[in-house]
Amino acid sequence: MIVLNNLAWVYQQMKDPRALSVAEQAYKLQSSHPSVVDTLGWLLIEQGNTTRGIELLRKAIAGVPDERAAGELRYHLAYGLHKSGDKAGARKELEKLLASGAQFPQLEEARSLLKQL
Repeated sequence: MIVLNNLAWVYQQMKDPRALSVAEQAYKLQSSHPSVVDTLGWLLIEQGNTTRGIELLRKAIAGVPDERAAGELRYHLAYGLHKSGDKAGARKELEKLLASGAQFPQLEEARSLLKQL
């Protein structure tokens, strides 16, 4: 399951169209693992399916016991909310995320997105 999840992520980075189907396979095997749910949610957001993507990202965040460990997931959710047109929701998520002090790879992107809102 983790191998499929990682493969989906690599495919996504390579812009390979197989990314979504592999992420769906990983999700079918482990629909409660936050990383797997996040990967599928993020891929859906990037492909324009914000409704399902946001739903999955909220599920992923709920599955992470430590708020500071959910930084990247929260960023994905905020980005999805922004992409769906929910700027107020995106701002709320970003403010909460940045106030938490969480460290994650897209920290600068999160700050930049908040400035745009």
